[in-house]
Amino acid sequence: MPGLRSHPRDSIHVAGTRGAGPSPDHSECPIMAIATLAFRRCVINSPEFGSDEEHVGSRIFFDLHVGGVGYANLFVDVREFVREGAKHKPLLITMPSGYTGPWNAPVFQSLVEFYYRHAVGVKWGMFGMRGPSMRLENWTVEQEMLVQFEVFDDNETGAGVR
Repeated sequence: MPGLRSHPRDSIHVAGTRGAGPSPDHSECPIMAIATLAFRRCVINSPEFGSDEEHVGSRIFFDLHVGGVGYANLFVDVREFVREGAKHKPLLITMPSGYTGPWNAPVFQSLVEFYYRHAVGVKWGMFGMRGPSMRLENWTVEQEMLVQFEVFDDNETGAGVR
C-alpha cells in the first residue's frame, strides 16, 4: 500500500497525502494534526451490523487520539460483498461513530480496509466462508493494530466528513 511504512507490533504510519508539502508561508495549508488510531477488535458477520445474503456485515472497534484528546470505544461498520467475483471490490465503510473532529476520510478508509483484510481475511477464508449455508455469525477477532495518519481541519481535505 503506497505511503505505508511498517513499524514493530503491527503498527503503521501513513505519510502525508498533500504532495510536495506546505507553502513557505503556510498560507495554503489547513491546520493539521497526527491522529493515532488503535484498532482493537472486529465482530464479523452479524445481522445487526448489516449481514445479509449478499454482504458480510462487521463492526470494527478502535480508540482514537487527535491533538492530545482521546476518544475511546469508537466503531465503524463494514460491509463486504460475498458474491462470486466480489473479492476485490472495495469495502463499504461507515463514518466513525462518536467522532466529529478533524479528519482525512480517504486515508482512514484505506486503513480500515487494510486492518479488516489483515485481521479477518485469512481467518475468514479458512473458517467462515464455506458457501452460503455455512457462515459463522457474530465471530469476534481480537487483533490489535496501531496506526498514525494526518488529519486536516478543513472540509475539502477531510472529504466533507464531519
